[in-house]
Amino acid sequence: MKTLHLLFFLCVTTFLGVYAAAPPTQPAVVALRFVAAADAFFAIQQKLGVKAADAVSQVDEKVNTVALDSAHPQAAVVRAFLIGLDRQPPEVRVDAFAATSANIAGIGVALIDKRSPNEPLRIGNIIPGSPAERAGIKPDSFLISVDGTNAVSMSLRQSASLVRAPVGTSVTLELADAALSHTNEFTVKRGKIVISKAKVEVIEE
Repeated sequence: MKTLHLLFFLCVTTFLGVYAAAPPTQPAVVALRFVAAADAFFAIQQKLGVKAADAVSQVDEKVNTVALDSAHPQAAVVRAFLIGLDRQPPEVRVDAFAATSANIAGIGVALIDKRSPNEPLRIGNIIPGSPAERAGIKPDSFLISVDGTNAVSMSLRQSASLVRAPVGTSVTLELADAALSHTNEFTVKRGKIVISKAKVEVIEE
């Protein structure tokens, strides 16, 4: 187990150092290092399971920070390889940050991160058959508030924490249309959403 933890630490260190290790003019070097680190990292993550949750979160945060920074010289490379590793780009998360478990108590939408500090979060894809779809929520709506709490200035992670809650409870979202010209309120009953690489299921309870 000590060896496993050491290997995990080395993989995390490699992940965090990928971006600083190669000059911006050598994206191929960054790409190769990223793939090597990712392969080892995910293999060890599977063996460590829930004990790795905190470290996984820290690595995810670093990767997301780089991938979301359009000015970062390696952002495009990191985004491309996230997709290649069967991971969504960081600004799109089903129910925004599904944590490390496969089960989510949420409404079945993907939130898209802000393009500017003053822009609200945007609704992306909606899972077919999900509570959000049944409530009539449409893609490209902007999230204005959650249960009366202003969400315009919130980060994606903060808003997601308000949307997610125990299965069977309800949440009221105030959403603006794509032109930000008017708003509507939607009250949605949360359901359990099971996510795997192959499919997404909505389980009624």
